Amino acid sequence: MSTKRVENGHISHSCRGCGLCCRQKNGIGVTPLDVLNISKLLRISPKDFIDKYCVVLEDVDVRISTTGLFNECVFLHQLANGTCRCDIYDSRPMACYLYPLKMRETIPYYFHWEDNPACGRTKYPVSIKSFVEVKSKGRYESELKHIQKMYAVLEKYLAYRDMSEEKMLEYLYYNDSIEEINRKLDAYLDA
Repeated sequence: MSTKRVENGHISHSCRGCGLCCRQKNGIGVTPLDVLNISKLLRISPKDFIDKYCVVLEDVDVRISTTGLFNECVFLHQLANGTCRCDIYDSRPMACYLYPLKMRETIPYYFHWEDNPACGRTKYPVSIKSFVEVKSKGRYESELKHIQKMYAVLEKYLAYRDMSEEKMLEYLYYNDSIEEINRKLDAYLDA
């Protein structure tokens, strides 16, 4: 599998439903907004979602847990025909809907393309912007603004360590609305 930088270019990618993208050694990273969306879909609190379905690595790095020999996302299920299905597809994390693109930095539409030979190709390449807008169902632009703030908060937190990791996890992730998340991000950056 090769990785190359792409910016305002074109991509030729077609999902075959193999589930390779859902197999990650350290789990799939989730943002506070991802946690909020998925917990609403599952009708549980963000705290319960993290407690039941995630691992928290060092420096408040929250990831969906994996299972089995191949580190499969806990929400991935193989169907009888050999293809895979995601139980949270309609609220899947940004890392999932962007695949095979991986965000680099928080610069809009600046990605690395994980060119996985197992993935299919479209007959005609599409622009990166079109690919992202279709895959994200229009969520990318607003979620990117949220991610930029979150990275700024984490950068400040890691520089000052002004609260425990447990408190920062609670501050960032245990929220009941997008407004609450944004209010906390803004307050922390203004402090």
